[in-house]
Amino acid sequence: MSMGWPDVVAILCPGDLKIEDDRVVLEEEERAGYLGSRIRLDAAAIVFAQTKKLVLVGGSESRVRAMHAYLCVGGASGETTMIVSAAETSGNLHALRCLIDSHLLGAPRSLGILTNAYHQHRVMLMASDILDSRETGVKIVPLVAEALAGCGNPRTEALEKRMANEMNGVLQWMQGLYRDQHRAHQEWPCKII
Repeated sequence: MSMGWPDVVAILCPGDLKIEDDRVVLEEEERAGYLGSRIRLDAAAIVFAQTKKLVLVGGSESRVRAMHAYLCVGGASGETTMIVSAAETSGNLHALRCLIDSHLLGAPRSLGILTNAYHQHRVMLMASDILDSRETGVKIVPLVAEALAGCGNPRTEALEKRMANEMNGVLQWMQGLYRDQHRAHQEWPCKII
């Protein structure tokens, strides 16, 4: 990786995944459409093999453990922090802020946030407020799953719908109307497992 690679990489939970019969099951594989969760987890496996510190963050303990199990299937190992947050992007980001503020990640200069391309605009907009580099001193680095996993964005109806929802979220955030947008950092759940 280049000299600009982040000190710590956070993987935001890619939707509904679980462990059944000792294997990780991604719900989206049951439906036709864009496999964003699979792409994000495949990119996470690439990152996991090359990163010293990895944070897995998601809205339930079972989902976070499923993410970890998916990564470990490929033989990846390394320092991993698993954290349960509110089950939404802003909850994931507030949990990351909790880790930064509590110094549980040490003193990283940079934090990479891995998510899908369609999700990047909203995540980075929200992260600029929630993880505020002026307060934390941590530079936020966007990491695009599709670029890391070496796959494109096939235009499907499912992807188009996700992109439209993301743009609505961006507009709501910019207008100050996003659900729980003004809730204090300390009010968000943050549980390390």
